[in-house]
Amino acid sequence: MPTDIKDITVIGGGPTGMFAAFYAGMRGATARIIDALPQLGGQLAALYPEKYIFDVAGFPKVLAKDLVGSLAEQMRQFDPDVQLGQRVIALEEEDGHFVLVTDTDRHPTRSIVVAAGIGAFSPRRLPQKAAEPWYGRGIHDVVTSPESYRGKRVVIIGGGDSAFDWASQLAGRARRVTLVHRSDRFRAHAATVKEVERAAAGGRAEILTFHELADVVCEGERMCGLVLRDVKQKTTRTVDCDVVLPMLG
Repeated sequence: MPTDIKDITVIGGGPTGMFAAFYAGMRGATARIIDALPQLGGQLAALYPEKYIFDVAGFPKVLAKDLVGSLAEQMRQFDPDVQLGQRVIALEEEDGHFVLVTDTDRHPTRSIVVAAGIGAFSPRRLPQKAAEPWYGRGIHDVVTSPESYRGKRVVIIGGGDSAFDWASQLAGRARRVTLVHRSDRFRAHAATVKEVERAAAGGRAEILTFHELADVVCEGERMCGLVLRDVKQKTTRTVDCDVVLPMLG
């Protein structure tokens, strides 16, 4: 158990948590970070390390993993204590200070900053039972190497920023990108939606609205397509694919 009482303990090791620890050091305060994940960076490191981010001040675009690395380097100027792989489960008071209790330890602190985002998380999986056996064998919810999709037929399921960001980035690498969403209302940034629409107009991508996964088509042990259900017309169609990327949040 750490016996030194920190001035500030930050719950969450994502970008906000790391900057909070850096700023604590700038103000002469000692800091500790606690995060449930095994690495710093939050969702950027766990889900989108190879995705470009376009809305960080001062950067036209920056890879998520590079932003995480820069924030960690900035923070470490002041040598904060970093405790990873620990989930906070309780808060206690003891002798005039707080104690954050995790599933493995106790951390005394004078103050607490909660920068946990959506909290401990894992990617949302496709709800269809047909998809489950193919995770890791054709269905991947994290993109670790965009170049590995070069020349492949990629289906992206989702209508948010991650779905459209990856559709935009992979349209120049993949043989074909098909974006599938069960609505015609997208949660992605309008500029990125327009990029994917331009790729679709140029034949490098396709956007299928009002569709959802119905089944997986395979040849032996290899996934080769998806059966998609039109949620409005109640019909189905088959789309050839080599890789499926569920980007559901």
